[in-house]
Amino acid sequence: MMERTYLPLLLEAWRGNPSPLEKEELLRISHRVRQLSHGLTGSRELAGSPYLEDPISLGAYLFYYWPISYRTASYILSTIRSSLRMLDSALDIGAGAGPVSFALIDHGVKTVVSCDRSEKALNVLKRIAHQRHVPIRTQVMNLEKGQSLPRGPFQLITLGNVLNELWKDRPDRIKRRFLFVKSLISSLDPEGRIVILEPALASTAKELLQVRDLLTSDGELYVEAPCFRQANCPALPDGTCHREIPWNPPSLVREIGRRARVADRKSVKTAYLILRLSTSHSLASPPPASPEGLPHRVVSDPLTSKSGRVRYLLCGQMGRFPLSADKAKAPHRPKGESSPQEPNKRTLNPYGLPRKRYFEGPPTKTREESADCEDPFSVFFSLKRGDIVVFQGVEKRETGYGIREDSMLRILHPERSPGGTP
Repeated sequence: MMERTYLPLLLEAWRGNPSPLEKEELLRISHRVRQLSHGLTGSRELAGSPYLEDPISLGAYLFYYWPISYRTASYILSTIRSSLRMLDSALDIGAGAGPVSFALIDHGVKTVVSCDRSEKALNVLKRIAHQRHVPIRTQVMNLEKGQSLPRGPFQLITLGNVLNELWKDRPDRIKRRFLFVKSLISSLDPEGRIVILEPALASTAKELLQVRDLLTSDGELYVEAPCFRQANCPALPDGTCHREIPWNPPSLVREIGRRARVADRKSVKTAYLILRLSTSHSLASPPPASPEGLPHRVVSDPLTSKSGRVRYLLCGQMGRFPLSADKAKAPHRPKGESSPQEPNKRTLNPYGLPRKRYFEGPPTKTREESADCEDPFSVFFSLKRGDIVVFQGVEKRETGYGIREDSMLRILHPERSPGGTP
């Protein structure tokens, strides 16, 4: 949908016509993307600055970063359990030119209010909304100045890559961000959600976890995802947590990235939280005695030790720990099967093995039986960051747990492979 719909609209909103970029425009945009990449993810001096007021910087944002943000928001919104198609209203804070706003619309939200301090970016959003005939209302506001938010209640409140930019040079920025997120409760529907998306940089992801711990300690908001525990995050103080989302980028994004000499975008990464109001059923409970039978999220890529064991980090109610298996137990890839390095083989995991897929929800007898008798090593070596798994019959090791031949390992909810370009 991105190439068919949004890129021509972004081109027209930027320079008045939807025709492809001229060679000189592409060169200038690519050069600016390289500068923005350094200023937003390297030195970070551009984070929170009004760089969208510059026309070339705005173009770089629209044709490279806008599709990335749209893909990220669209994916995370698709994981929310409540049906977005039944939601009447959403508030998009730090909307910019609207990637999250349009992801909300495309997921069925009826009306969106989009707020940002850049009037120029919001004007681009309004032009696209007018061309698409969708109900998006905009409001210019500066969050750091304490301006009042639009009146709710909203069933969804989103913050797309904006929380890390607030008060970023203040020593008390974590507490200020915590208080700001808590203030959103007054605009939230009792059954609503707050969705926070942040860059997956070590610094921004870590600071989001610090805000998360203040929120869970306060008790008014409950972390619905990605966490299975409400106690302090076990990744802190030194670790981080992020989600990697597979993606087939539009050709223009790929070409700009190539010319700008930035990362090859086969995926997008985000640190995120989905929050809801706490209830008596969602309050933190004492940790269980054993992790067996409980859901856990895979929060790392596969790691191989010198002894030849492969391990993944899992996170659940008992915290983070490694789940490992002997690499020699990995099934061999069938003869003639294409190499996992081939870009079109996106259903293969890092070991070149087909993904095992057992989705959440009431299992059919066939699915349940097939999962119960599935070779645990086949399942283990098909794991991917983001998968939700449950296991039983594992061996306790010096650090973590190990898969045995009589273990049961099931993927409750696999990280999905991409479909077409969004």
